[in-house]
Formats: sequence, structure tokens, C-alpha cells
Amino acid sequence: MISKYWKHLWYGIALVIPVIFGFFLLESNPSNQVGLEKKKSKGFQCYTPKHSHSSISGFRGYGLPGDTSLPNINKKFLVVLHMTQDSVGNQPLDAAGIAQAKSDILSGSGYFSDIGISFEASDSVYLVDNHRFDVIETEEELNELSRIYAKEHRINLFIINSYGGELEGGCGIAGDFSMYMAAGCFNPTSFGHETGHIFGLPHTFGGGSVLGDFVASDELADGSNCGTGGDAIC
Repeated sequence: MISKYWKHLWYGIALVIPVIFGFFLLESNPSNQVGLEKKKSKGFQCYTPKHSHSSISGFRGYGLPGDTSLPNINKKFLVVLHMTQDSVGNQPLDAAGIAQAKSDILSGSGYFSDIGISFEASDSVYLVDNHRFDVIETEEELNELSRIYAKEHRINLFIINSYGGELEGGCGIAGDFSMYMAAGCFNPTSFGHETGHIFGLPHTFGGGSVLGDFVASDELADGSNCGTGGDAIC
């Protein structure tokens, strides 16, 4: 009788243990459950048309009067430069253009100097060896480009020839620590703009975008509607 009891108890334990183990395994690795959902909701930011990426010299961003809450991060980020090529091997930037792009990355540090952030371009320039990415037409192509070529723990800057298809007329798009710039658009201003998106900043102009429970309007220059306009950040 006793041996029969222990036999049934052992069978019960043998059935329960895998269930408990599987539960804790899922809890310890939540990406198994929500990874795809997060990836779908992340998307790309910006899709800024060419005329909006102007080269404004001497621009600096400031907080509102009396704002002393800005932290000093004191951190330098390494930017890895990737270059696409067309079907016959032509790249969107020549040697002089690449040197200028690296200089523009350094100059882009000025936009974040108030919080101690700076940027440095890596010495190496990586060639994208598939000419299909020279002209980007869909966000799916951007995802694939990043998945195949992006370097981990770096900001990846992909210089492409141009945007076409559903992205026709685009200039710069920011994704998951990667930015994708049409060659004719890149300058310190556009670099600062897209890097702001990588760090989580939306646009200061509303354009009818939905932020939380309201539809954002353009933010006024004096910041008086900063809580409900533009990026809703004061």
C-alpha cells in the first residue's frame, strides 16, 4: 500500500517538475514572449524629407530659462560608417566625401555638448557588398540592411545613394542605434537630428502625431506649450 502511494506521488512529481521549470524559463527570458511584439512596435523614426535637413551653422539647443536639471553624461560614442554601392561598384561618397562625413560626425557633437555627449567616427569604413541596398525603397530593406551589416554596441551610420519606392524623397531615417542617410543629405545638422531620434527624442513639431492621450501641435518658440506641443518634453 505504501509503495503504491509513493509510486503515484513520484509520477505526480515527474509531471509537475517540467511544467514548473518551463514556467521559470519563460519568466527568466521574457524576450521569448514579447520580443516580436517589441520589434513590431519600435519601427523607424523620422523619414525626414530633404528640404527639412538644412545645414544651420551655429545652432545650439537650450533648456527653458532657469532649467538646471540637464545631466552631464560625459560619454563618447563611436560611430561606424557603412557605405553602399551600385551594381558596378560605385559608392555614394568618394574619398573626400567620406573624410567630410567623418568631420561632420565630429561636428555633430556640438548639438549634445551641453550634456557632455560627443561622437567619434571609426577609422574603418565598411562596404555593403549587395547593390540592392544602394537605393532603399521599403522599411523591410532597412531592417535587413541593419540585421546583416550593423555592428553591435556602436552607432551605425549607413550612407546610401537615395530613397525610392514608398520612401521616395526621404533623406534620413533612424532605427535601433542605426541611421540611414541619403548621401546628398548628410551634414552635422542631419547627423544631430537622427542621433536625437536614436536617443529617443521625437520631433518638436507636432504634425498631428499622437502622443499619449492627445494629438500634438507644433511647439511654440517660447516653449509655453511644451507639455502638449511638439515632443511634449519641457
